[in-house]
Amino acid sequence: MRRRHLSSLTLVVLLALSFRLPPLSASESSIRMTWVSVSTWLMEIGDTRFLIDAFFTRPPQPLFLPGSGGAYTFQPNPSDPETVNDVLDALRIGPRNRHGRGRESDGRDDRRDDNQGLDYILSGHSHYDHSLDIPLVSELTGAQIVGPRSTCLQAEAEGLSWRRCTEVNGGEVLTLEKSRDTTIKVYVIHSDHSGDATSILHVPRELGVKPQVSPPNTEGGLHVGVLEDMPNGGGTRVYLITVKEPRRPAMSIAIETSGSSTDFEAPIAVRTCIGVAPTPACDVDEPGAIYPSPADSFRSAMRAAGLQSIDLFIGFATGSPAPTDLSLKEQEFAILHPRFFIPTHLGGLNQPIAGGLDVPFQPSNAFLALLQSYGTTLLAPQQFLDAFELDSRGLRAVDNQRAKRRLGLPN
Repeated sequence: MRRRHLSSLTLVVLLALSFRLPPLSASESSIRMTWVSVSTWLMEIGDTRFLIDAFFTRPPQPLFLPGSGGAYTFQPNPSDPETVNDVLDALRIGPRNRHGRGRESDGRDDRRDDNQGLDYILSGHSHYDHSLDIPLVSELTGAQIVGPRSTCLQAEAEGLSWRRCTEVNGGEVLTLEKSRDTTIKVYVIHSDHSGDATSILHVPRELGVKPQVSPPNTEGGLHVGVLEDMPNGGGTRVYLITVKEPRRPAMSIAIETSGSSTDFEAPIAVRTCIGVAPTPACDVDEPGAIYPSPADSFRSAMRAAGLQSIDLFIGFATGSPAPTDLSLKEQEFAILHPRFFIPTHLGGLNQPIAGGLDVPFQPSNAFLALLQSYGTTLLAPQQFLDAFELDSRGLRAVDNQRAKRRLGLPN
C-alpha cells in the first residue's frame, strides 16, 4: 500500500511536468513558488518577491537542554552568515543596489550579477525553525518584515529598527503591490500552533518584552527555546494571498506554517511573556489579548477576499504517513475548498539544505480520500528548492536546476 501511494504521487508530479499547456498571454501574471526547506518559501509575483519564513541556519546539536522538550537551550544561536548568503544567492536574492534592485557584483562571484531584491518576509510564527534567520535576511536585503509581535521583537533585539517590522494579529488586509496591471493583497488569519493544551509548543505565547542579545545585533544570537526568546508568537499567522488583474480571474493562495484541530473553533487566548533576562521570558507570563477562533479568522478572510474557494492551499502536513492531524485539514478544507494542495513543514529540522530532503512526504489513505472528496489535486515537493508555478491554466512543477546546482542539490 505504501509503495502505491508513492508511485501515484510521483505520477502526479511527472504529469504536471510533462503536460504541455497553452502559452500565457504576454500580459498575464503567474505566481512562482520555490520551497526552500521546512516551511520556508520564496514567492515571486511579477516584480514582487517575498519569503514566507526564513530558516536556513541549522544550529549545532545538541540544541536543547535534556528533558526540556524544546523549552531551553545551552547557549544563544545566531544565524550562520555563510549559509544564509549561500541560500540567498541560490534563490537570486540580494541587497538592493543603488538602482533599486539586485546585488552589486563584488568582482569575485558573477552569480550575484543577476540577483534581485526581496520586498517582504512574512513570518508564519516565531519559533526558531521559522524565524531564526529573519533578522539577518532583512538586514542583508532591506526586506520589510510582517508577522507576530514576537518576530518583531526578535528582529529589534538583533539590531533592526522597530520600523522594519509590521505586527499582525489577524484581520489585517495588506497591499503588497498596486499598479495599473496587478494588485497583490494579503489577508491575515490568526490560527493556532500544532499540538494541544498540554504542549508547550501549542500554548499561544507572545513576547511582551524585547529579548536581551549580546552583542545587540545579528551576530549575538537569540536563545531559541520556546520558553526563552522564541515562543510561537501567540499562535500562527496564515496568509491568504490574492492576485488580481483587469478582466482576468483572481488567483488565490493560502499558506500556513502550523495549525491544530483541537481548538479550531475556540478563541485564541494569548499568554504574554514578561520574564526579563536572565529569567527565560516565558517562565513569567500573564493573560494577554483574546482573538477570534482560527475557524472564524479563516471564514472572515475568505469573506473579505470575496472567495468561495481558493486555487492553492500550501498546508501544514507533518507526519508519516501525513498529515498526523487529519481533522485539521478536514476543517480547513471545509472553508477553503482548495483546487490544489502542496504540503509544507517537511524535512528534518537538523537537515542542512545542501544535504537534500531527508524525509519525503507520504500521504495517508485517509488524506488521499479527503483530497478526492474535494476534487483537490496534490503536488508534493520531492527535493529542497523544488519550484511550482500557478496561473490561469493551473498549477505545475517547474524546473529549478540552476538554483539547485548552486547548492549542490540533485534535481
